[in-house]
Amino acid sequence: MASTIKPDAKLLMIGFQPAIAYYVSKKFNNFRVTDMDPTNIGQTKHGILIEPYESNMDAISWSDVVLATGTTIVNNTIDDIVRLSRGKRLIFYGVTIAAASYEFNFERLCFTST
Repeated sequence: MASTIKPDAKLLMIGFQPAIAYYVSKKFNNFRVTDMDPTNIGQTKHGILIEPYESNMDAISWSDVVLATGTTIVNNTIDDIVRLSRGKRLIFYGVTIAAASYEFNFERLCFTST
C-alpha cells in the first residue's frame, strides 16, 4: 500500500488535469504544474501557474513527488520523466498508463467507483 504524502511535500503535476489539480491545490502549499497544451501554458488555474513542459527538468528537480499523466507514454516523454524522477516518488494517473504501469511496476493512482 502506498504511503501518504505529507502536506508540506513539494508536489509536481505533469499534465494538467483540472479536477485533480483543484483538489491537490487545496491540500498542498508547494504545488507546481507543467503541461504541453499551449492553451493552458501561462494560465493560472486554481491559483497555480501552468508552466510549459520544457520546465520539467527544473520542476522535477524541485519536487519531492511527481504526479504524471499516463499520456506521457503516448507523447514520448515518459523516458525522460522516469529518468529525471529517480530517487523521488513517481505516481502516474489515468487509464492510458494502466497496462504499462502493471508491466513496469510503476505506481499508479487509480480512481474506482463503488
